[in-house]
Amino acid sequence: MNTKEKRKIEEFETSKKVGMKEYSKIYTFDNGRVITMVALVYKQKVDNIVKEEMSFYNDKTSKKVGEACVHLNKKRLLKKLRIGYSILHPEDEFDANIGKGLAHVRAIVHPICHMESYFTGEFNEDTVFGIMDVKARYLNDKADKVD
Repeated sequence: MNTKEKRKIEEFETSKKVGMKEYSKIYTFDNGRVITMVALVYKQKVDNIVKEEMSFYNDKTSKKVGEACVHLNKKRLLKKLRIGYSILHPEDEFDANIGKGLAHVRAIVHPICHMESYFTGEFNEDTVFGIMDVKARYLNDKADKVD
Protein backbone atom coordinates (compact mmCIF):
# COMPACT_ATOMS: atom_id res chain seq x y z
CA MET A 1 0.00 0.00 0.00
CA ASN A 2 1.48 3.37 -0.99
CA THR A 3 1.46 6.57 1.08
CA LYS A 4 -1.45 8.10 -0.87
CA GLU A 5 -3.63 5.08 -0.05
CA LYS A 6 -2.52 5.15 3.61
CA ARG A 7 -3.40 8.84 3.80
CA LYS A 8 -6.88 8.16 2.36
CA ILE A 9 -7.48 5.46 4.96
CA GLU A 10 -6.27 7.73 7.76
CA GLU A 11 -8.48 10.60 6.58
CA PHE A 12 -11.47 8.26 6.38
CA GLU A 13 -10.85 6.80 9.84
CA THR A 14 -10.40 10.23 11.49
CA SER A 15 -13.28 12.05 9.75
CA LYS A 16 -16.43 12.57 11.79
CA LYS A 17 -19.04 9.99 10.85
CA VAL A 18 -22.40 9.20 12.43
CA GLY A 19 -23.82 5.69 12.65
CA MET A 20 -21.29 3.72 10.60
CA LYS A 21 -22.67 0.37 9.40
CA GLU A 22 -20.75 -2.30 7.54
CA TYR A 23 -22.41 -4.95 5.40
CA SER A 24 -20.59 -7.85 3.78
CA LYS A 25 -21.51 -10.74 1.54
CA ILE A 26 -19.56 -13.53 -0.15
CA TYR A 27 -20.63 -14.54 -3.66
CA THR A 28 -19.69 -17.89 -5.22
CA PHE A 29 -20.41 -18.19 -8.94
CA ASP A 30 -20.81 -21.24 -11.18
CA ASN A 31 -17.44 -20.61 -12.82
CA GLY A 32 -15.74 -21.06 -9.40
CA ARG A 33 -15.03 -17.37 -8.87
CA VAL A 34 -15.47 -16.11 -5.29
CA ILE A 35 -16.09 -12.38 -4.77
CA THR A 36 -16.29 -10.72 -1.36
CA MET A 37 -18.18 -7.43 -1.17
CA VAL A 38 -18.10 -4.93 1.72
CA ALA A 39 -20.36 -1.89 1.95
CA LEU A 40 -19.80 1.01 4.33
CA VAL A 41 -22.85 3.18 5.06
CA TYR A 42 -22.54 6.27 7.23
CA LYS A 43 -23.79 9.80 7.75
CA GLN A 44 -21.49 12.79 7.66
CA LYS A 45 -22.10 16.46 8.39
CA VAL A 46 -21.15 18.60 5.42
CA ASP A 47 -21.29 22.27 4.55
CA ASN A 48 -24.26 23.09 2.40
CA ILE A 49 -23.96 26.54 0.87
CA VAL A 50 -27.33 27.86 -0.21
CA LYS A 51 -27.37 30.69 -2.72
CA GLU A 52 -30.51 32.80 -2.54
CA GLU A 53 -31.04 35.45 -5.22
CA MET A 54 -33.66 38.14 -4.64
CA SER A 55 -35.05 40.98 -6.70
CA PHE A 56 -36.83 44.03 -5.32
CA TYR A 57 -39.69 45.76 -7.14
CA ASN A 58 -41.51 49.06 -6.64
CA ASP A 59 -45.09 48.29 -5.51
CA LYS A 60 -46.63 51.13 -7.52
CA THR A 61 -44.72 50.87 -10.80
CA SER A 62 -43.71 47.18 -10.69
CA LYS A 63 -40.24 48.19 -11.87
CA LYS A 64 -37.18 46.39 -10.62
CA VAL A 65 -35.33 48.58 -8.13
CA GLY A 66 -32.60 46.27 -6.89
CA GLU A 67 -31.10 42.82 -6.51
CA ALA A 68 -29.37 40.94 -3.74
CA CYS A 69 -27.63 37.62 -3.35
CA VAL A 70 -27.36 35.89 0.02
CA HIS A 71 -25.09 32.93 0.77
CA LEU A 72 -26.06 30.80 3.74
CA ASN A 73 -23.80 28.09 5.11
CA LYS A 74 -25.88 25.35 6.72
CA LYS A 75 -24.55 22.06 8.07
CA ARG A 76 -26.49 19.09 6.68
CA LEU A 77 -26.30 15.37 7.12
CA LEU A 78 -25.22 13.54 4.00
CA LYS A 79 -25.62 9.77 3.84
CA LYS A 80 -22.82 7.98 2.02
CA LEU A 81 -22.37 4.48 0.61
CA ARG A 82 -19.01 3.03 -0.42
CA ILE A 83 -18.61 -0.52 -1.74
CA GLY A 84 -15.35 -2.41 -2.11
CA TYR A 85 -14.61 -5.91 -3.38
CA SER A 86 -12.00 -8.61 -3.45
CA ILE A 87 -11.73 -11.45 -5.96
CA LEU A 88 -10.23 -14.77 -4.89
CA HIS A 89 -7.33 -15.87 -7.06
CA PRO A 90 -8.02 -19.43 -8.31
CA GLU A 91 -4.73 -20.75 -6.87
CA ASP A 92 -5.31 -19.29 -3.38
CA GLU A 93 -7.17 -20.88 -0.49
CA PHE A 94 -10.32 -19.03 0.57
CA ASP A 95 -10.15 -17.04 3.82
CA ALA A 96 -13.20 -14.88 4.58
CA ASN A 97 -11.28 -12.54 6.90
CA ILE A 98 -8.65 -11.73 4.27
CA GLY A 99 -11.34 -11.18 1.63
CA LYS A 100 -13.33 -8.86 3.90
CA GLY A 101 -10.19 -6.97 4.91
CA LEU A 102 -9.17 -6.35 1.30
CA ALA A 103 -12.71 -5.36 0.33
CA HIS A 104 -12.92 -2.99 3.32
CA VAL A 105 -9.69 -1.21 2.34
CA ARG A 106 -10.81 -1.02 -1.29
CA ALA A 107 -14.16 0.51 -0.19
CA ILE A 108 -12.17 3.35 1.37
CA VAL A 109 -9.35 3.77 -1.16
CA HIS A 110 -10.84 2.70 -4.54
CA PRO A 111 -14.57 1.99 -4.19
CA ILE A 112 -16.39 0.32 -7.04
CA CYS A 113 -19.44 2.28 -5.94
CA HIS A 114 -19.58 5.63 -4.10
CA MET A 115 -23.00 7.21 -3.66
CA GLU A 116 -24.24 10.16 -1.61
CA SER A 117 -27.75 11.29 -0.67
CA TYR A 118 -29.19 14.16 1.32
CA PHE A 119 -32.14 11.89 2.13
CA THR A 120 -30.90 10.16 5.29
CA GLY A 121 -33.39 7.30 4.92
CA GLU A 122 -31.53 6.19 1.80
CA PHE A 123 -29.23 3.15 1.62
CA ASN A 124 -31.15 0.79 3.88
CA GLU A 125 -30.09 -2.85 4.15
CA ASP A 126 -32.22 -4.11 1.23
CA THR A 127 -30.96 -1.37 -1.08
CA VAL A 128 -27.32 -1.95 -0.13
CA PHE A 129 -27.52 -5.71 -0.72
CA GLY A 130 -29.34 -5.11 -4.03
CA ILE A 131 -26.55 -2.82 -5.24
CA MET A 132 -23.91 -5.29 -4.04
CA ASP A 133 -25.66 -8.12 -5.93
CA VAL A 134 -25.59 -6.12 -9.17
CA LYS A 135 -21.94 -5.09 -8.70
CA ALA A 136 -20.89 -8.68 -7.91
CA ARG A 137 -22.56 -9.98 -11.09
CA TYR A 138 -20.85 -7.21 -13.07
CA LEU A 139 -17.44 -8.11 -11.59
CA ASN A 140 -17.99 -11.79 -12.35
CA ASP A 141 -18.88 -11.03 -15.97
CA LYS A 142 -16.04 -8.52 -16.45
CA ALA A 143 -13.39 -9.93 -14.07
CA ASP A 144 -10.74 -10.13 -16.78
CA LYS A 145 -11.17 -6.40 -17.55
CA VAL A 146 -11.39 -5.12 -13.94
CA ASP A 147 -8.12 -3.92 -12.37
